[in-house]
Amino acid sequence: MGSMNNEPKLSFIERDTIVVTRKEIGQDFLHPEKVRLQLSDGGRKNPIDIGAFAYTVRQPQENSHLSHLPTKVCEDSFKLSRRDLLNSIHDYVATTLNRDTTVGTRLRDFANILQWIDSSGFSDAFDSESQSREAYKAWKAELKHRIQSAEAKITPKTANEKQRELIKLFEIYWGTDKTKEIIREIPIIKFKRKEGEVPEERNVRFATKTFLNLARGLKHFVMSNESFPFLLKMPDYECYVFPSNSNSCITPYLREELFSYNYLEGRLSTAEEYKLKCPRNISLKEAQRELDKAHNNLLKVNNDPRNINRLNYASLAIQSYMQLFILMTGIHRTELRQLKYDESFTLESDLLKNDFRAVKMRAGEREVAYHLGNRKGLEIFKEYIQLRNWLLNGVNCPYLFFTIDRNGSYTDSYSQLKSDNIYRVYRSVRGKFFPHSFKIITASQVRKYKTLVWNELNVAQEVIADSLNHTIKTNHKYYAVSSPEKQQEEFGLFFESAKAAATKILERKPSQKIPLKIIDGDTKSSENTNIASGHCDDFQHPEAMEDAPPIEPNCMSQIGCLYCEHYVCHADQEDIHKLYSLLYVIEAVREMATDFNHSDSLLLELNIRIKQVLVQISEKSERIKLLVENVREDVMEHGILTPFWEFRLERYEQMGVVV
Repeated sequence: MGSMNNEPKLSFIERDTIVVTRKEIGQDFLHPEKVRLQLSDGGRKNPIDIGAFAYTVRQPQENSHLSHLPTKVCEDSFKLSRRDLLNSIHDYVATTLNRDTTVGTRLRDFANILQWIDSSGFSDAFDSESQSREAYKAWKAELKHRIQSAEAKITPKTANEKQRELIKLFEIYWGTDKTKEIIREIPIIKFKRKEGEVPEERNVRFATKTFLNLARGLKHFVMSNESFPFLLKMPDYECYVFPSNSNSCITPYLREELFSYNYLEGRLSTAEEYKLKCPRNISLKEAQRELDKAHNNLLKVNNDPRNINRLNYASLAIQSYMQLFILMTGIHRTELRQLKYDESFTLESDLLKNDFRAVKMRAGEREVAYHLGNRKGLEIFKEYIQLRNWLLNGVNCPYLFFTIDRNGSYTDSYSQLKSDNIYRVYRSVRGKFFPHSFKIITASQVRKYKTLVWNELNVAQEVIADSLNHTIKTNHKYYAVSSPEKQQEEFGLFFESAKAAATKILERKPSQKIPLKIIDGDTKSSENTNIASGHCDDFQHPEAMEDAPPIEPNCMSQIGCLYCEHYVCHADQEDIHKLYSLLYVIEAVREMATDFNHSDSLLLELNIRIKQVLVQISEKSERIKLLVENVREDVMEHGILTPFWEFRLERYEQMGVVV
């Protein structure tokens, strides 16, 4: 019996293409669909066929992004409007400061998403914002299906990352503002966040010792203008370091070698050693030619005290000192990036005060002091200042910690740290100086770790609170770990209040204007009690601001406060952060609860209420509106919650409420 399939057979062709570098891709191309990108590092030898994205039917091919040949396409599937998408991607590649390896990963992610878009009936996704929104909703539904699927199983964390990949592609094409509208009110897939777990003591000790040895060893190397290879002494081993990005040294976590180097003795290989290590059958003459190249490269690098290889290690030393500062102080990312450099830091008299000025964003813009604890901490900080001055080389930079601007190579300009880059150093040291599986130790974990250990050691509560820059009450409320019984009690209170509102929510439309006390951050009263969703002017005396509120005010549950006469919201970073953190937790529960309709009806009212409050706060001024938007991005996009709601979310996750 003949085949009943009457679908026409697709005909794939091989296109004429041109290969360009990152420096060349920024020019205008009449036919961007012909462009393939050649990246220089990361071990990628084959160009990436970006131009194939202009065709909605591309030949499926295993590892097609690694092929040295152009991707075969169906010529009739060419979509003229995709040229705009390609030009946007070209601009991104040309202007981003990311390394080639990161760019390559990003383009691979885009290729996978576009493959799904084109094979799932959304090829017009980039023709209009409304069609982008439809594709985005379908992509999210697909990811949620994969979470539940037995065949294409992915974790919620992976789904979250893949959802954000499409958002990034939209931002490159549409811009940030239009993308926000496209994805508006379509929640990001939530996942069980690991950051709140207290790291093991041995991991904290390991990270501290390793970063300290890296910082001091690399600082001495660059500032003393030592020659490559140099001997780096680590806590449990020592290794010679050569000027190579990927195979610079041999450690317990990295065993790959370059044939030109004798890593054990810290010198170039002999021709006989090179021939023995090389898997190809080469002559001694060929081996010597390669060694001569390596020798000339060493001479070139060692004759330049600010060679890019040396600056790479100076940058790693700077980042290691920054991690030590986090480990010693528990400073949060938003505060760390705000720290300003002061010439007085270099004076002994000021160093002894341990006075580092920063705006503590969740403390009403007040200045706080970070104590390094002892003389050793002061020595480490002074070492950092010396390295900082060497690296800046006379260039003025207002920030204590900073990032070096790069344009292929290092430039003489420096910028404020981005929050997302503060822990990037872990990518560089994993699999080299750290085990591959080593987890980032964040500031939140450091603070919790300190509190737990100090409580175990019976350190005075006043000392703990003072060291962490908050009150004893705050330490007990936000950082002390509760017993399982206490967690269960708090969990019950949270949902007991929500369930009490269930019968009223569907019958009531939220008011358009909420009669709340919204006070400018500059004029707030110190008499108000600090609560998880804002402030209260008469704590422990709840009083509903309207008859039969959907959620009855209860000072124990923390979620009915927005319906209380005594609730006060300050138009500042602290209270806006609290509201968005509560909103994040609510959406996490709504998103991942097993009975979606039931949980949605329970919490939808509070969700809307919080958003209305935030709208009213935004209306106070353009400055406040910008502040609200910045906090929204920190919380809703990056999951940076207040300690109170971070702990609550972790407990709900542990109890199985959030997957």
